[in-house]
Amino acid sequence: MKNTFYASMAILAILTVSIVTARAATLRHKLVGTSSWSNTASFSACQPSPNTDLQAQRFVAGMLQGMIRFKWTFYKDGQPIKTDEQFYDLRGAGALNFQNFTYQSTFYNMSSAAGTYYVNLEIKRGKWKPFFWEYSDTIANENSSLFTITNIVPTNSFKIRNSAGVFVSPPTGGLPIQVSLSGGIIMDASATQCATGYLIIVQESDAWWNRTNLNELDKKWISGQPPANLNLQQFVTTYSQSDGTGYFSLIGGNYTSGPFNGQPRFYRIGLQAAGAPWNPRMTLIRVNW
Repeated sequence: MKNTFYASMAILAILTVSIVTARAATLRHKLVGTSSWSNTASFSACQPSPNTDLQAQRFVAGMLQGMIRFKWTFYKDGQPIKTDEQFYDLRGAGALNFQNFTYQSTFYNMSSAAGTYYVNLEIKRGKWKPFFWEYSDTIANENSSLFTITNIVPTNSFKIRNSAGVFVSPPTGGLPIQVSLSGGIIMDASATQCATGYLIIVQESDAWWNRTNLNELDKKWISGQPPANLNLQQFVTTYSQSDGTGYFSLIGGNYTSGPFNGQPRFYRIGLQAAGAPWNPRMTLIRVNW
């Protein structure tokens, strides 16, 4: 019996010190409201974006013994922002339940703001002092690998339905898109990323992009993500009086007066996403009946 006891203690001692060779803490993440965890070292998010659940894990080969404290400190850009302390009574046979065990701490509903994140893990064994446990015996003090969140800058992306019924991107070189009133002058801006609002620009012009400065709408900001089926004719007739140069509608034909008298009428069409640097994406359209 005595030899069996000493043999068991020797095995336990070997298991106890094996944390030295175990891998360091790791960090994984998932967006709030989703169910799948990801171990990727970075991700990009719109701003504002859903918050993120971050989970730190530490696998310990073998087992720890004693009164053990795990202190997980979550850092953003080198500054501590949240701490979680966990205490384990791993004295005696209770330690066997944590053999080859993965300890973890989950930080719920954290901001997805851009930055570099990591978790520091401090594992200490406690010593009994009168009336309290003092955790001063350091077993491990380590940082997880870095985890990076970057912000996606909103984009200005759209297509226009041409007179053949096909959605096309703004042509290179400033060439006009032929559109049809009967088929509907439709903008598909659903490819615009991360926009919390958008501005539609409509400016009457000639074939060389010169504006008349007469019939224009470029002050109406709309909240939300740009839609996939925006009827530009309806948009112009709805808002040109209150947010433009005065009521007008998109028409074809030629100018009958002014500096462009006799020339074909065109419109400069543009999209600017809220939150993006000011650089509207523009195209030229020619309205056909």
